[in-house]
Amino acid sequence: VGLWRMIELMDQIGMRGTVCLNSEIIREYPRIIDETNKRKWAYIGHGINNAPANFLSNIDEKKEREIIGSVLKSMEKAIGRKTKGWLSPFLTHTNNTPNILADMGVEYLCDYTADDHPFPFNVKKGSLISVPYTVELNDIPAFANVGVSSEAFGDMIVDQFDVLYDEGADNARCMPICLHTFWVGQPNKFKHLKRAFAHIASHKDVWLTTGDEVNDWYRKSR
Repeated sequence: VGLWRMIELMDQIGMRGTVCLNSEIIREYPRIIDETNKRKWAYIGHGINNAPANFLSNIDEKKEREIIGSVLKSMEKAIGRKTKGWLSPFLTHTNNTPNILADMGVEYLCDYTADDHPFPFNVKKGSLISVPYTVELNDIPAFANVGVSSEAFGDMIVDQFDVLYDEGADNARCMPICLHTFWVGQPNKFKHLKRAFAHIASHKDVWLTTGDEVNDWYRKSR
């Protein structure tokens, strides 16, 4: 339910999402694909679903290839284009994940939350970069694990933006905001998300973009 509230806000300020897409969502909620496709949102693979049985950790390379391959195939069929990015469910990648993704033509991985800039991976075949993701500016850890208030989460977004905006004056920064509709889409939390997004949109020289476009920009700028 919270998705539609978030879509309306993002439409108002000219922001598009990067959807971390479980392949089962394609079957269960096709309207989500239809509506976000209309808005030219980006999609990155996010496993079959987020059940522990489908995490990538502690499985062999053959099984991991099967899972990643099936997700990418389902996404291409539903969306009509190849998937450029990947975020493992609960960030449960293995040491094989970067090489498997690069071998399958995926261009970026978000599992490594190590920098505010993209950076390249050393893969055996193809080309793979890291596009920033965050477990700090992320509603599930913030609310469920740390216990911050709805107001504090809005403040965290504003404070993170202010620092990166100042630093980005002479060296561009990426600022992912990682949200789940069933958390921050709740009315009591959404009020503060709306406030934070308005703050971001009020500043000049801010690129409201997607993971796909960050990937393309970085590759052209290297």
